[in-house]
Amino acid sequence: MNRLIFHASITTVTGAALLSFIGINSAQAVSITFFPSTVFSSDPTILNQNVGITGYTIEDFEDKTLIPGLSITYSGGVSTSTITSLPNLSNKVSQSWDGQHTLFNIPSNQLSNSVFCPSTECAKLTTLNFSSSIISVGIGLSGFQSLNPPPSAPDNPITDHRLFINGIPFSQTIEQLAGVNWKSANFQRNAYLRIDALQGESISSIGFENITATPSTEDVLEFDHLAIKSVAQPPKSVPEPSNIFGLGLLGLGLAATKVKGVLSKKAKSPTDNPQEPDS
Repeated sequence: MNRLIFHASITTVTGAALLSFIGINSAQAVSITFFPSTVFSSDPTILNQNVGITGYTIEDFEDKTLIPGLSITYSGGVSTSTITSLPNLSNKVSQSWDGQHTLFNIPSNQLSNSVFCPSTECAKLTTLNFSSSIISVGIGLSGFQSLNPPPSAPDNPITDHRLFINGIPFSQTIEQLAGVNWKSANFQRNAYLRIDALQGESISSIGFENITATPSTEDVLEFDHLAIKSVAQPPKSVPEPSNIFGLGLLGLGLAATKVKGVLSKKAKSPTDNPQEPDS
């Protein structure tokens, strides 16, 4: 039986001290860091340095073959299904974090309507599963149209979002966890998320959920530049980011993250990653 441990921690976000009492599931403790969309670079080497994933294995979703051990489960609204390879390359809508293609919260990985997603087409919950012992995961998020904070006009707010780790949801929304580093926007990058397992822990899955939506539509979510590091890979120290949230799976606190590295799935030059200009 997992024991619930409560801690009082202080972290600093843009100069403001925040005191939080958090519940940490002792079997699944992690720290979470959201990086603002401004860390993006069309040069993947620079992007990796900016978010502390240099040397990680990268899944760029530029071909249908997924990196070994990765599977994706779609559930809620759609028939529950799990894939181990992409059925299609995405018809890109939002800004990607590398290359031309992303991963949708759509089992077909194809969006039929660029304005909205029918609830029978977009999954409410998208879960990325890892078969090996992963101790750090990074992922770029795009196209999330949040309620709070709402996107700028003419984009419409649709729903806030929930983060799951190892099948357990956080009580705070993704928007609350990211704070000032979150940018609610359609067709644009929202933030880059890195999750680090604390010593002795591992990450078996991460999930992203549309919390609420109109009965007929769901928010279209896009994921890109997935980075993973397995337990067998030696650590590399990097500078600590300015906005670090240490969290258990039931709350928010402080942890210092030490980032490590691994082998990339494929090397890409800056010219391999054309991007649409930010609007």
